[in-house]
Amino acid sequence: MATINLDAQIKTRQLFHLAGKDREVVFTDKLTKDLLDMEFSISELAEKIEKEAEQKKKSNQLTVKETKKNVEDLLAAMKKECIHFLDCTFGEGSGSEVYHFFENSTMVLPEIIHAISEEAQKTRVLYKKDRYKKKR
Repeated sequence: MATINLDAQIKTRQLFHLAGKDREVVFTDKLTKDLLDMEFSISELAEKIEKEAEQKKKSNQLTVKETKKNVEDLLAAMKKECIHFLDCTFGEGSGSEVYHFFENSTMVLPEIIHAISEEAQKTRVLYKKDRYKKKR
């Protein structure tokens, strides 16, 4: 009877070159939880800001200044959550290091995190596909 080596087919680590350094991600339950926590926090804040803005808009009380503040608050929260996630994933201080490397661009951070998330999902799927390709 042939032995199926699952150890060779399952990958839980990935090396990324990010902000001028090689950084390893270990795809753990904690990473998944941290990702979900960050996404929920940002979504909750965005919904809250949107609701407040909608209420003020209906009563014609939403000013340009308030709209600008809402966007700034959302960006600040997104930056904070993303930096925290990167710190948890790559080590303390990594989030700020990545943020500064990419010229203090908050919008880059979710893209990086999305790439990590996609790689975590893709890695599991690829190994499954590779296994079937080898048999044919």
